Amino acid sequence: MEQFLQVALSFPVLPYSLVMGVVFLYWLAVILGQVDLDLLDGEGAAQALGGKAEALAGKAEALGGKAEALAGKAEALGGKAEALGGEGAGLLDVVGLGGVPITVAGSVLTFTGWAATLLGMHWFSPLFPEALPAILLEGGVFVGATAAAWMISSIAVRPLRPIFRFSQAPTRQTLLGKVCVIESGSVDGRYGQATLQDGGAGLRLHVVCGRDNPLKRGDSALIIDFDPQREVYEVEPVEWLLPQELGELSDPRAAEALARAHGQRAR
Repeated sequence: MEQFLQVALSFPVLPYSLVMGVVFLYWLAVILGQVDLDLLDGEGAAQALGGKAEALAGKAEALGGKAEALAGKAEALGGKAEALGGEGAGLLDVVGLGGVPITVAGSVLTFTGWAATLLGMHWFSPLFPEALPAILLEGGVFVGATAAAWMISSIAVRPLRPIFRFSQAPTRQTLLGKVCVIESGSVDGRYGQATLQDGGAGLRLHVVCGRDNPLKRGDSALIIDFDPQREVYEVEPVEWLLPQELGELSDPRAAEALARAHGQRAR
């Protein structure tokens, strides 16, 4: 045990050990529901920046004289949002780790890198006890283990891709009255994520709720409106429905009418 800790807390294993600690804390927070699984994804970051752009646009209208400066910042944030939406997934695809959230890909890469450097030092240190300077041996193990970890990770994430593959949600008011399941830690007026089962891989939706709400991961929400400009769905907790309204959810036409009524009420 002492030898294991000595190797794990020395170069070349130490960098991976430190990142492994961060990964452990992240997944603990995910299990406890404190952060989202796709926290660092380009798509999630784009949504966050999009929310900031909307907030700045609102301030521009209120402040009058500073409107031009704030509008410029809002436009810049909008551009960054578009860039993040495509670059995050594109970079992962290039290195063979696409198709899964960046947090999942990073966790797999970190674990395989940690294991590869640990095993590399265990196997190669006895073979070259004095033939090579320590820095060359350790540096060689780090580079070789990192390359091996990248190749192994690109293979390991392939079976996971179908799990995270979602169809694109229709950008029109065809989902009104449907009940979705919240996937993000919370939902506010600017950002939220949900999934809707469609009999296939499922639809991933960007959702918002303009009022204070108790929505959290795993809760059911009723889709009451669609904003084509922001491409987001307005939702509200199913808990807010009256007992007699809950029965209408089983009838598509009644559920759509109910959603429209709640959407107009929310405005």
